[in-house]
Order: sequence, then structure tokens, then C-alpha cells
Amino acid sequence: MPRTTTRPRSCQANNYRVDSLNPIGPRRSCFAPTSRPRRIHLQAIRCMQNLAVLILPGTWSSLVEFKAAIKKQAPNYRFANGVLVDQRTRQGVHIHFQKGHNSSIVEDFRCGGTYWYDSDDMRAIARHTSHVLLADAGGSRQRMAHVMGAASAVVRAGALGVYVENAGVAHPSQNWLALANDGIDGIFRAFVATVDAGGSGAHCSGMQNFGLKGVSVPSNIPDCTTVAGAFAWHLVVKEVKVKVGETMMVGTKSYSSRVRIVESTVAPEGSMFYNRFGTLQLLPATSVH
Repeated sequence: MPRTTTRPRSCQANNYRVDSLNPIGPRRSCFAPTSRPRRIHLQAIRCMQNLAVLILPGTWSSLVEFKAAIKKQAPNYRFANGVLVDQRTRQGVHIHFQKGHNSSIVEDFRCGGTYWYDSDDMRAIARHTSHVLLADAGGSRQRMAHVMGAASAVVRAGALGVYVENAGVAHPSQNWLALANDGIDGIFRAFVATVDAGGSGAHCSGMQNFGLKGVSVPSNIPDCTTVAGAFAWHLVVKEVKVKVGETMMVGTKSYSSRVRIVESTVAPEGSMFYNRFGTLQLLPATSVH
């Protein structure tokens, strides 16, 4: 069973408990650009639909050093004109290199990586001297596999970790590579976070990466966090198709209950990330009319 962890004091604004496999947390946006070129870059990539944005800190001293590391450690990829291209598929992702330390990125990692908060990996993040912003269109399992592969190339080139901006989850570099080798299950765990929001129930962030609605489960559903994560997993990994209005049994070995699937355009209470596709709520069947 996944553990729940206590968030660092600076991240406890909403008093969340977090699934340690998919941590998430309130934080300041790392999109507080430190330069005009970065602002222009972010404005451009935000115009793309279903945008997946990853932050990868490192210790590269310059763009030249970063390019050299990509060439040496990820020979199947080529970086030029702000695009990292997989030469096997000819697909690319947008890359922006930024030199210098950014304290808000450290805070993001600490809030999104609570299960490895007190670790050498996190201390290395705190000492980063540069970072890479990786962004490209998601919207499907195939696209997210492509994005994950590109991020893995950057990790092999020296990135210290990966922060998924629109899910609020942070991964140490070695964990990221392990997830990348675990097929679609690993891709799901890399880009979707399950949040236990206490009395507000549970919800999943990051489903928009796959072009899917978010998942929300109220606290009056037993084991709501487990139910939310399992339901989201079936939608992404098993590609289960569900219809609004249908009822189904959900739960664990010890307890199950009948729920009805309801569509909502309102973000789950406590959610920090907007999903333009909306939300699927699992409500007790007896409370839906």
C-alpha cells in the first residue's frame, strides 16, 4: 500500500496528505521568469494545447556544456535551435536552457517530492546551478511516452531530477529512469499525482497530460484516495471507457461501494491545476438524483 507523508511546513497551506508514489503540493510557480527570453519562451509554449511542462535542474555551466552532455550521454538525441529531437522518430520537444540558481524550483521539488525531502538527491537539487525547461504537446499515451523519453535523455545528460509542472510531482533522477523503463504504468506514475485532501476527499492531477478528464472522489467514499488513484490508473493504463451517468462498484478487498460517474467543469476543491477537459466525480449512487 502506498504511504502517506507529511508535507514540509512551507507546503502545508492546504494541509494535504500525499500519496508518496505520486506526491503533489501547493507551491509558488516556477514560472516566475528571471529573464525576458524566458518570458517570451513560456508565452510561446503556453499557446500549445495539452501542454506538458517539465523542469530539470542540473549543474551545467553553460548551454555549450549542456549540448555536449546530450551528445555524449544521449546519442540518439540531437539538440538544435531550442528543440531536442529523437533522431529515431524525428519527433522533438521544446527545450529552454537557463543558467543560474532558482530558489523557487527548489521549493517546487521540496513540495512535490515529500517522500524524498530529506535525501542527498534533494540536497543536490538545492545546489543546482542551471535548469532546463522541457515542454511539448501531450494529449495521449503516445505523446507522453515521447515526452518521457526526451526527459530521460536530459536526465542521462546530468539532470538532478524531474518536476512535472501541471501535476506537481517531483522525481529523483534515478526514479525517473526506472519509471521510464516500466512501460505505460511507469508513464502514468510519472505524470499523474493522487492527492489526499483530507475532508475534501481525493483527486488526481495530471490527467490532462493524457487528454483525459481529472478524477475526484469525495471523503464519504471509503478509501477515497485509493479509489481515485485506481480509477485514474484504469482510465490511462487499461484505457477503460466510462460513460457519465453509469454506476459501478469501487473499493478495496475490505470494503466496496456503488458510485455513479458525474461530469463536472469545476476543479476539485483544493486542486491547483486546471484541467480543460473537466472532471469525473465518483459520487455515492444513493446521493445522485
